[in-house]
Amino acid sequence: MEIQNQESREEEATSTTVSQEPQQSSYAPEFDEWVKEKPRANYIRLKTGEPKVIHFKSGKPNEMLMSDFGGKSAEPKPVARYLVTTPEEPNEEKSFDVTSKRLAAAIEANFARGITELEITKLATNPVSYQTIAVIAREKQKQMATGR
Repeated sequence: MEIQNQESREEEATSTTVSQEPQQSSYAPEFDEWVKEKPRANYIRLKTGEPKVIHFKSGKPNEMLMSDFGGKSAEPKPVARYLVTTPEEPNEEKSFDVTSKRLAAAIEANFARGITELEITKLATNPVSYQTIAVIAREKQKQMATGR
C-alpha cells in the first residue's frame, strides 16, 4: 500500500512539471533538433538608412536557427546566419542574421553571379525592407559621377 501511494505521488509530481512547461509552436517541427538558439557574440547590425558594405563568404546561410533577438521579438523567428567580413575589418569574421526572405534571395542571386560584396541598406518602411547594391556597380557609379 505504501509503495502504491509513493508511486502515485511521483506520478502527480511528474504530471505537474510537464504541464508547467510552456509549449512553443514551431515553424518547421522536422528541423527542431538541429535548429537551436545560438548566441551572437560578434555580429553586424544594420541601422535604418545607413549603408553597410558586407563581404559574403557563401551565397547560402552557414546555419539556420531560431532567435528572439535577445528578447526583442515576442516569439522566436527563423533566421539565416551568414559568416561575413567587412572592409573595415577584413580578417575578422562576423555573423549577419537575416530574417527577410527577399534579402536572403538577393544575397544568393548576387553570389551566383560572382558578386560577393554588397552594400546593404535597411530602409525605413513598414514592413522593413532592404536595398542591395553590388559594390562593383557602386564603384562604377562613383567613377561616372567624377568623370574618369
